[in-house]
Amino acid sequence: MSDSGDGRRSRSECVLPLATSRLDRSHVSAPVLERDIARDAVLRRDLRVEGVVAVASLVLSLSQFLTGRLPSAFDSGVYFAASSEFVNGHLPYRDFAFVQPPGGLLLLSPWALIGRWTGLPFAFTLARGCSAVVVAAVAVLISRLTLSYGHRTSLVAGVTTALAPTAVYEMTSVKLESYCLLLSLLATWWVVSADARVPRNLRRRMVAAGLVMGFAGAVKLWAFLPFVALTACVATYGPRLVSRFVLWAAAGFALAVGPFLLVTPSTFFEEVVVAQLRRTHNALGQVGMIERLSQMTGLRQTPFALNGVGLLVLYGVVAATILGALVLGGPRGLVDRFFLGATVLTLAALLGAREFYAYYAYFLTPFAVGLVVTSAVRLWRWSSQWRVASLRLRPRGLAAGSTALIVLAAAGCAFSFYSVHRLSEVVAGPTPPASIGRYIAPGSCVVFDDAIQGVVSNRLISSSPSCPVVVDPGGLAMVLGGQDPLRSIALARTWRHDLLGARYVVLAGLTPLGIPWSRSLYRWFVARFRVVVNQITYVIYRHV
Repeated sequence: MSDSGDGRRSRSECVLPLATSRLDRSHVSAPVLERDIARDAVLRRDLRVEGVVAVASLVLSLSQFLTGRLPSAFDSGVYFAASSEFVNGHLPYRDFAFVQPPGGLLLLSPWALIGRWTGLPFAFTLARGCSAVVVAAVAVLISRLTLSYGHRTSLVAGVTTALAPTAVYEMTSVKLESYCLLLSLLATWWVVSADARVPRNLRRRMVAAGLVMGFAGAVKLWAFLPFVALTACVATYGPRLVSRFVLWAAAGFALAVGPFLLVTPSTFFEEVVVAQLRRTHNALGQVGMIERLSQMTGLRQTPFALNGVGLLVLYGVVAATILGALVLGGPRGLVDRFFLGATVLTLAALLGAREFYAYYAYFLTPFAVGLVVTSAVRLWRWSSQWRVASLRLRPRGLAAGSTALIVLAAAGCAFSFYSVHRLSEVVAGPTPPASIGRYIAPGSCVVFDDAIQGVVSNRLISSSPSCPVVVDPGGLAMVLGGQDPLRSIALARTWRHDLLGARYVVLAGLTPLGIPWSRSLYRWFVARFRVVVNQITYVIYRHV
């Protein structure tokens, strides 16, 4: 899986020759000219590898449009609806509950602005396409980070990340994990590719990496895990550079969070920090460790799902590979140490979190793929000293074997994609149709218990300034409901106020995830609202 010779060099060494290759080289000596030409050829090969990785991911993401349904619709609706309300003048934490930092809301704002002129459905489709590009960029960055191990290693790591079944939700939905990972890996790339022999360049890289990593934390607090791993890597450069990196990371986080924090400091802290810390178990019950390990493979809802023995074998082989590389693989570089730290921290956090859903595993996938692939290559190199010449694989045979494995993995993952996609339709139900717009006039005051319905029907934004703004019923339950939302008086009182202020109410179902449907609240509601239309996936009520 590794290349020899110039295949094991830093990508940063190829940046300068790219510029010089476009100049007149007539005055350059023959050895220097040959070296520059060789480096240009290597750079072109690097770009081809990254192009294959990006195309593989984007082609798979295009398959989402073969079905009219959206996996993980609830979270996608919440994030895009929050951004849409924001660009229409409503502030999160002040005008509506939002339990995530504001970074993701800011990143989605350009698409929400487009939605003001084109309508939310079209803008949401653009946001989904952008999410697919971000997932592809994450795979390309993994390919770059593993490039020092050779082109074949880079290709395997990138394609595996791009086609992993855990990427299905990320590439088809509007989620925050992919944006957070993209920023974290970009900061990591800037650090590991910096030339330590040029102090000025190194200091600039630390500033840029710190700012980007800080903004990643403003997208999702889980960025703290790769931040810790990267900080440990930066520490090898000395206390001055690590303090510079940490301070600029704090500055990047403060620049994104500061304006919102200054407007409503107590509410911001309550929703983003306190509500997250007191998260309860999943609504359908606690997810055990074995079930979490199964879902982390991304195969849980596919024909390739592993039983207990299969999981034991899989994780045993992975652990043996990583431990073998640590003991026998020789010295580790910054990339190896980052992958190890980020994987261990993220795995521990996923296993220890109170609330766990399958798509959380995507945050682990790039780190784990990078760690396993590089560990396998290091073990392969170590074992070469013990293999007799007759048993050594020829480069062509190794390349053919690697290509065959990549093709098989791509075919398996593509099949997994369709399996997960179709099963997710059964679990989440079909995406609410735009037919809601036929029963509700534009600009009407509507309260949705599932924001994706307002986005798809283009009825989310009201022209009435007094209309209640409800974006995330689940987040509101986390903030006001505490450990038992169904018995929360404050949560029930808030919902009475919001429902009473609406002309229409669109409900996806009487679910405990949002509105606390007690007997008294239900009787109060049916006395004031009448059914306009009752569909399979939604019911429209009108205030009487």
